[in-house]
Amino acid sequence: MTTLPTGGVAITCPAEEFIGLLLFHRLAAGRREAIEFIAERDCRHLGTAIAIVDVDEIPTDRTHRNAWRRSANGGPIWICETAAQAIDEQRMWDAYERT
Repeated sequence: MTTLPTGGVAITCPAEEFIGLLLFHRLAAGRREAIEFIAERDCRHLGTAIAIVDVDEIPTDRTHRNAWRRSANGGPIWICETAAQAIDEQRMWDAYERT
């Protein structure tokens, strides 16, 4: 999980095959270290506050996914109410225009 410069959140999930490859070639001592290696390589350029978290810590409701925010220093994901309202409004306009 990475905090983007806009305050948004990027979720990255490494491929099991690549984790296995790092372990096979002994480029990482364990699964956690392999994931940290991938996070550093693939996520550092995206933003700040890179954190390796359990899937349970990521909200399951993706309705307002583009309204997810996180501090530049890390911390939990929260929903920006202003952005969520704009998402809801756009969805309502889209539904209205389809009718």
